[in-house]
Amino acid sequence: MQESREHILSTTLQLFLRNSYKEVTMSELVKESGLSKGAFYHYFNSKEQLFEEVINHFYGSLMQVDYSAYAHDTLQAFYHDYLAGIKQRLDRHPAIAEGSLQVNQYQLLFDALKRLPAFREMRVRRQGLELAEWTAMVRQARAAGEIRTNLSDTQVAKLFVYLSDGVAVRLLLQNQTDELLLEMSSSFAALYQQLTP
Repeated sequence: MQESREHILSTTLQLFLRNSYKEVTMSELVKESGLSKGAFYHYFNSKEQLFEEVINHFYGSLMQVDYSAYAHDTLQAFYHDYLAGIKQRLDRHPAIAEGSLQVNQYQLLFDALKRLPAFREMRVRRQGLELAEWTAMVRQARAAGEIRTNLSDTQVAKLFVYLSDGVAVRLLLQNQTDELLLEMSSSFAALYQQLTP
């Protein structure tokens, strides 16, 4: 039973990555799943319900980050763990990684942010937590003499966060997501070098 449900979610994700939410129909979802209509509707009775489940199942867990598990001795160790965490989360969801070459991934997320208020609220909270964690780590690195800069702790934290976001979007638009972690690592190292005395 769990296999069928997982299959439906994975198939649906791929359809939503190929087409927008509006373009995908329930009959297309049933057909692509390979299940009978009755078997399909046993798990999901509407496109809206299925969409919310797909978003929460695949993207919700991608956004869950346990910053307490990251090294906090140095900013450099922290950003290495941050990158390792991205890889681990992507490895847990091969359906996302397979679809990540498609620009429609952002369209899917925009649809989710527009249609699912709870998802939008969760995303805002997680972004706030991410910035707070980076800011605290930068503050600690400054106090330890690891970095020196005239920028505020929050400004430096935003540079790391926005650099990460920017690299991801740029490589996605160029269909080069296989280089994502390498490019982020290189960019983080260059930024870090500018901050060290």
